[in-house]
Amino acid sequence: MKKIAWTVQILMLLLACLTRSSAQQQRLAADAATAGGTSSSAPTLAPTNHPRVPRDLAQLWLAPEQTPARGASASVVEAINLQERGSYEKSLTILGAPSAQQGPLGEYAMYYAGIAQLHLGRPSDARRTFQSLGARPLVGYLAEASALGEAEADETLNDSRAAVDIYERLLTSKIGLPDDTLMRLGKAAKAAGDTAKAGDAFARLYYDFPSSDLAPAAGSELARLA
Repeated sequence: MKKIAWTVQILMLLLACLTRSSAQQQRLAADAATAGGTSSSAPTLAPTNHPRVPRDLAQLWLAPEQTPARGASASVVEAINLQERGSYEKSLTILGAPSAQQGPLGEYAMYYAGIAQLHLGRPSDARRTFQSLGARPLVGYLAEASALGEAEADETLNDSRAAVDIYERLLTSKIGLPDDTLMRLGKAAKAAGDTAKAGDAFARLYYDFPSSDLAPAAGSELARLA
């Protein structure tokens, strides 16, 4: 709607300029005719040949039209908003489209597709999605988030040892939330029957991150393992 409004305003300005210019030319022509009665050497003025206003109003818009890539990005944003409202089925339908996963936000489309699959009770599909995403050269937090998503799918599938491997790999690199990952590692190791590794993870969280909101829970887990 804003684009249409701007286009109409530009068109109105152009028409106003053309009308004003035409009136000025008529006055100049009249003045020249009057002056011609006293001076035969005065030049005769002709109306300016203004270009016609294009029929396609999009040609008046200075910004480029929406490209397919921008349309795909908009659909990914729409799908993410749907997930925030709990509409995972609709979101997955949008994110699963090739245009969404091959666009500028394709990697985010894959990530949120995996999240939707988890919420829809499809952990096997989610694990494959996160694994495919993790095979890409990801940068920033998305690399960490995709690994956490894969680990969550592993835990849902009762493959706690696979989740432990992912958490340990993440902790060897710089991650945004090491305390959260330590808590995940401790719980996954405990579920896998590796109480020693679980105790070590809880202890690291409790003593290395005492100000973390998860520290009290880690302390409680340590007490249960004692």
